[in-house]
Amino acid sequence: MQYNGEIAVHIGDERQSVPPAMALEVHLWL
Repeated sequence: MQYNGEIAVHIGDERQSVPPAMALEVHLWL
């Protein structure tokens, strides 16, 4: 759970760099 939270924060911080589709795919993968 803690690792999932870190990933969410990381994606939120680099949302401008990472495409929305990729972020969503990673979120679903977790």
